Amino acid sequence: LCCVLYRWMDTLLTPCRRRLAFDIVVGGPPCVDYTLVNARRLGVDGVQGSYLLRMGEIIKRIRTFNKNEQRNLFFLAENAVLWNEKEKAFDAGDLETVLRAFGMTWHITLDSRDHTPLRRKRTYITNIPIVEDLKMIDPPPSLCFEDGYD
Repeated sequence: LCCVLYRWMDTLLTPCRRRLAFDIVVGGPPCVDYTLVNARRLGVDGVQGSYLLRMGEIIKRIRTFNKNEQRNLFFLAENAVLWNEKEKAFDAGDLETVLRAFGMTWHITLDSRDHTPLRRKRTYITNIPIVEDLKMIDPPPSLCFEDGYD
């Protein structure tokens, strides 16, 4: 799997070698190794949990390339809540590890129900400037999933 992932990463970075810069990258790797619903979650040590770290590594490599080309790269990564007061202590370390992989020191956690029909909290890691307060909306109940659905 690692060999396949690194071949894929190498292919993804081919445009960089051709002097074609990326402007924006958006992704949401699988959250199965981070979600509270999975009692056996492994966080960054899980196969799927490692994809978020790999995304961070790719972002850092593209940012380095773009900096040399005097171009910015904006990115947004979305996943399950990586840490909160209900989580086990090791999950706090997962958040720090993921932030380091992206070269970031902060994240934002939002409840998706304030912005979409989905009712669950999500972690966002981004360098996109937030220029206005996020206006919270309350979607009509007909658009929301049933309580308890995750």
